[in-house]
Amino acid sequence: MNPQANDPSPSLRHGARWLPALVVGVGILAATALAVALPPSGWASVVVIAALVLALLGADLVRSLGTGQRWRPSPVVLVIAGTIAVACGILATSGPDRFVPMIPILGSTGALPFLEPRRRTGGGPAASNPRACAP
Repeated sequence: MNPQANDPSPSLRHGARWLPALVVGVGILAATALAVALPPSGWASVVVIAALVLALLGADLVRSLGTGQRWRPSPVVLVIAGTIAVACGILATSGPDRFVPMIPILGSTGALPFLEPRRRTGGGPAASNPRACAP
């Protein structure tokens, strides 16, 4: 019996870490394409905003399913999605000439919770001097 037989390959696990950010990126591209393709109207702005918010929630779902947890929207993603929806709504009221170019900029902030920070492998003052972390 090999315990690693059911373990996914390292390349699959590495790719799964970037999948939520990829979902957000595809959502940004889709929302921008919708904003350019649809005629400028209030309903078109609502559809574009909904596409951005759904991309964020979908990326959160993908991340939860990838870790084997039950899906529940994380508070960070809900706050960012709400902030992006409000900012897009404010820009949409000023006109499509200001709204459409800002979609990728506002949408890219939604990928931030899905990017993993680098893990420290040691070194630094705490590793060489145990008293550096002492109170």
